[in-house]
Amino acid sequence: MRIILLGAPGVGKGTQAKLLSEKYSIPHLSTGEMLRDFVTNSDSDLARNIKETIDNGLLIGDDLVIQIVKDRLQRNDCHNGFVLDGFPRTLKQAEMFDDATAISRTQMDSSSEQGKQVTNTGTGLNARHGSNGISGYAESLRSTSSQSAVGEGPDQQLNYAMGLKPEPYNISVINIDIPMEDIIKRISGRFSCKVCGKVYNLNFLPPIKAGICDVCDSVDFTRRKDDSEDVVRNRVLVYMKHTAPVLKYYQNRSNFHNIDGSGSVAMVENRINSQLSNK
Repeated sequence: MRIILLGAPGVGKGTQAKLLSEKYSIPHLSTGEMLRDFVTNSDSDLARNIKETIDNGLLIGDDLVIQIVKDRLQRNDCHNGFVLDGFPRTLKQAEMFDDATAISRTQMDSSSEQGKQVTNTGTGLNARHGSNGISGYAESLRSTSSQSAVGEGPDQQLNYAMGLKPEPYNISVINIDIPMEDIIKRISGRFSCKVCGKVYNLNFLPPIKAGICDVCDSVDFTRRKDDSEDVVRNRVLVYMKHTAPVLKYYQNRSNFHNIDGSGSVAMVENRINSQLSNK
């Protein structure tokens, strides 16, 4: 199962991504967390520039984000799928991601069929598949009953052999949608326990006992600098400006689903799973 979760900051992407990760036993990949880890663990000028950009509610450059995502998807735990949380955020990222996953998919397909159909011995396509050359190769790929790691190896190998651009992975795209004012209330009221990391919200999920963490009884809380109301409003406006073309890019695909993000976590989870089960 390969899933992209879209939605403005504060709609609950992270929560739903974790639930999907547990349900399908696939990794939850958040570009925000990847970037924050880089900022925390690096003392470079680049890390400082990224931190300043994040603190001001602006978006990180596409090339850097794509590189981070591509590197992460190459790990073994992503072979059976993944949940991408809040990526892609721009049209360029969406296009670059399709290109990257198409290439990766074809390489996986080609690799899975090596030794069964294509052995690079220098004899050429004609020698292995008769006088029909590439058409003979195409027929041998189509006729095989073996399936690749992603389930559609033959067509992808044919594209690869002919130098054609292959299709990207079949990825379900989920957009969680709620009104802007509800987003601002959700994010601007957010804070967390400094000791155990438990997340609360002044408006929706305060501690049971005011000022005391429900989990570890700590009284030490923290709030992210980019969760102030002014920064949140700017983040949402920036998101809407850059991500509207992304929604348009995906919305005509059969695997795109717009989900009402209002209501409880369980209600939103059920709406998402209902769409995924109908794939």
